[in-house]
Amino acid sequence: MINCIWIMVAASVAFVATLFYISLQFTARILHNGALLFLNQIFLKLFGNTWINLHVRSRQLIYWPVILGGSGFRFQPTVAVAHRTALLRHSIWSAIAFDIFLGSIGGLILIIHCEATCNWVLCLVHDITDDILRSGCAWLMGVPAGFKLNTKLAETLGMFSLTIIQVWSTLWFFVKPLLKYGIKVLAVSGFFLGFTIQAALFVDILLLTTLHISTLHWLLALVYSHQIQALAALLRLFRGQKRNHLRARIDSYDYSVEQHVVGSLVFTPLLLLLPTTSVFYIFFTILNTAVSLVCIGFQFLISILHAFPYAEIVIWLIHPKRFPSGICFKQIWANSSSGTRFSGPKKVDVHSGTLLASVGTVEDSSAHLINAESPTGFQPFDSLSYVSQNVISVLGTNIASLGEVISPHLGKTFKGLSLSSGVSCAYKVFSGGRIPSSLNFGVAPLLPWMSISFKEFWWLTYEAVLSCLYISVEPFWVDF
Repeated sequence: MINCIWIMVAASVAFVATLFYISLQFTARILHNGALLFLNQIFLKLFGNTWINLHVRSRQLIYWPVILGGSGFRFQPTVAVAHRTALLRHSIWSAIAFDIFLGSIGGLILIIHCEATCNWVLCLVHDITDDILRSGCAWLMGVPAGFKLNTKLAETLGMFSLTIIQVWSTLWFFVKPLLKYGIKVLAVSGFFLGFTIQAALFVDILLLTTLHISTLHWLLALVYSHQIQALAALLRLFRGQKRNHLRARIDSYDYSVEQHVVGSLVFTPLLLLLPTTSVFYIFFTILNTAVSLVCIGFQFLISILHAFPYAEIVIWLIHPKRFPSGICFKQIWANSSSGTRFSGPKKVDVHSGTLLASVGTVEDSSAHLINAESPTGFQPFDSLSYVSQNVISVLGTNIASLGEVISPHLGKTFKGLSLSSGVSCAYKVFSGGRIPSSLNFGVAPLLPWMSISFKEFWWLTYEAVLSCLYISVEPFWVDF
């Protein structure tokens, strides 16, 4: 009777899993269709973080029959292969389980406090738009911090910025009724896909809602960078130099008098207008950098959740000896009832008592015994002295600490970060370049896309579920 029920459960689970597999394969074929390639590129631009994490999660989910049907050491050729296979299986399912657990908690909080969240978002948008953006532009159009700016240029840049902010406010007025549904979608995504998808979707929505800030920063950065480049070129003109782009160097060049006159006439207004452009650029750079830091923080959290070794932490807490970290010698003092005489100069480590060497005969009167007060660490004794204790060194293993278990996995997260990338970002800020809204954090390793037929996937899922009836129930750490 139990076998019949188990077979029915296996068939039902395999049918539902096959429907999910068919939907994933159908969606993948639609997205890679040439006619919809343009829409696919737009989706990647608007929801790039969500797409990357969906790609990782979908590949993990279609491999769950393989993860469920794993059988440890029994069908593996070597112990090393069995260890790597078990580690991969347990890391995948533990990451999915913990991710969905966190996503369910976050989704439940969003659903319970949906109204409060909507009101908080509306108040935050109102404060940013009125108290920061509009007030800041009006402040920059006057005399900011006592600086005397060019009035005409400041009014032009200020009115242009206020116009873009007003256009965004108009669009937000029409999108505002959909805010509640967006929060519910964010909550539901956490229930079914996990916290990483939820956080990635939040990052994409944040970048989409702050599009006016990034647009203004990009336009002002474009004006500021061209102004800096023009001033640098005019300075080279005055010094009799010219940039050679083919050889990537600065060459000497003889300019005519007319060129020097034109350069002087262009250099003066550009230099005098630079403070006005710089003030507006600095203002929107600060705002855009604040948004980028929030996005980078969430992306860092997503990378940590993907790379964190949940299964290994549980195994370390239960069986820490399964994580050796080198060898060591342990000293054991053995008592001798009859007494044993040293057979020669026995060198023993002063601090740990480790036996280092033993040379000589039983009657050798030049044997030495440790004396901590002696300058050399050894003290002579006569051949009639006896020692009632012997030192035995036993080979043992050190146990890896929690940091040693976690650090190899978290190190992959910072693999793409370096000092040069930080210097490059700082150079872009001062030169008017585009500040990245994301860093090169490591993500979970992508599994190969499964391309088997629907019938084969059904049988694979059916056999994986049915194997749970015949495989004895064991703790998951036995595979290690």
